[in-house]
Formats: sequence, structure tokens, C-alpha cells
Amino acid sequence: MVLLFWAKPVKANEGRIVLKNGSVECEGVSVWQESRYRIVGRCSGLVYPYQQKIANYLLWVQQTDGTATQLVDNVQVGFFEGWASKDFTQVLLTAEAESSSRTPSDIVIAQANLLPFDFNVAPAQPTKITPLPVNQPVKAAARVTNLSRLWLTVPIILLFLVIGIVVLVILSRRG
Repeated sequence: MVLLFWAKPVKANEGRIVLKNGSVECEGVSVWQESRYRIVGRCSGLVYPYQQKIANYLLWVQQTDGTATQLVDNVQVGFFEGWASKDFTQVLLTAEAESSSRTPSDIVIAQANLLPFDFNVAPAQPTKITPLPVNQPVKAAARVTNLSRLWLTVPIILLFLVIGIVVLVILSRRG
């Protein structure tokens, strides 16, 4: 019971990452895992190199209090995966000369706020499929189909019987 009073409130920094600017689009997610935020996603529309001597794209998160940014990952071939140890609200993608920069450059390709997951939205109700009622004409049609199959089967059987009789007659005249 005492532990409940010491527990810190959880800050929700799980959500979707959607960065768009011109032809560049990045999408990803942030989820709480192993006492930190795991951030995974991909980008499209990145041009390599961005400029001469600037060939790296880095993904950063801005801490909730706005005091610092943290490097998440070097976006390579459009994919990023990394961790954020502190709460954050904003995500930004920058172009950098070095892949190990300690602070983001002024070349911000795209930035946006984290979009929190909205679990309070009621899920869409599944459409109930009701079977069509079975009418007598449908059953009658099924019987007609069965009868037509029978009428097709009878001539085939008669054909085999005639062939069998002809073969027997030919064999009996030879012998």
C-alpha cells in the first residue's frame, strides 16, 4: 500500500509519429518498453546526399520540458529504430554532416508533435451478415437440377450397356 503513494504518475508518450514536408514522409510509433520509449519507423522521399558534404539524416526527440533534444537514430535507407529515455512531445528529422552529431543542425527536414494513441474511440461495429431466406423456388430449382443430372446419367449408362453388348456379340462370333 505504501508503494502506491511513492509511485510516479505515468506520462503518456506512446503514439504515432507522422512527419511530412514536401516529398519527404516519415511514419513510425513510440511504445513504452523496458523502462524507456522504443521508436521505430520508416521514411520515404529522402535524397542522398542531401547536399554536398551533408549525407546523413538523423531523427531526434524534443523532451517534454523543451530543455533538450535526444538523438534517436541515423535514418539509413529510410528506416529508423532507437530509444528515448525521457518523456518527449516533438519529433524532428534533420540533415547532418556527421552521423554522430550531439545536437541537431539548423537543417530541419520535417518536424511534428507525437500523436498519442486514442484508445477511447469506440471500435467500428462489425457488419452483421444475415443469410438470405431460403424460399421454396430455390429448393424446387435444386430438385430440378438433381433430376436433370439423373436424366443425363441414364443415357450414359445405356451407351455403356450398348457398347458392352456389341463387344460381347463380336467376341462370341469369333470364337
